[in-house]
Amino acid sequence: MFAKALSLKKHLLPLIGGLFYFWGTSAWAEGNSAVSRPSYPGSDPLSFSAFLQLALGLLLVLGVIFFLAWLLKRMSFLPGQHPQLRILAAIPLSHRERAVLIQVGDEQLLLGVAPGQVNLLKSFDQPILTTDIASTSDFSKRLQRLLNSKSDVPS
Repeated sequence: MFAKALSLKKHLLPLIGGLFYFWGTSAWAEGNSAVSRPSYPGSDPLSFSAFLQLALGLLLVLGVIFFLAWLLKRMSFLPGQHPQLRILAAIPLSHRERAVLIQVGDEQLLLGVAPGQVNLLKSFDQPILTTDIASTSDFSKRLQRLLNSKSDVPS
């Protein structure tokens, strides 16, 4: 008998407690007019001013992220970057391969880059692209012209 009463209490008490909880909160909500008022200062969360505030906040955060990325790139704080080793230009040759012109000190190297493989295509003692030219000219035309005029392999 005692075990049955204990089992009944174990199952009945949470049910009764839940009823009092929901009954109490609904009675409190009806009697308290502050519950129906929004807790934010604006009148409507879907208004133009709320949307504008959200958009400007998002733009500010994205701007800070891009500025920090640009700053890290310019300051060379990232590991593996060296001022004497730079990528001057790159052109895709196919979907997964590309030709990359890098500068190592005073020497420029033309590399063929493929997944899992890097091959030296040509080494240039005299620079074919300076930093000013590399940023303002069409790399593929200049490289094609140079390779056609100074080809080491007879055709």
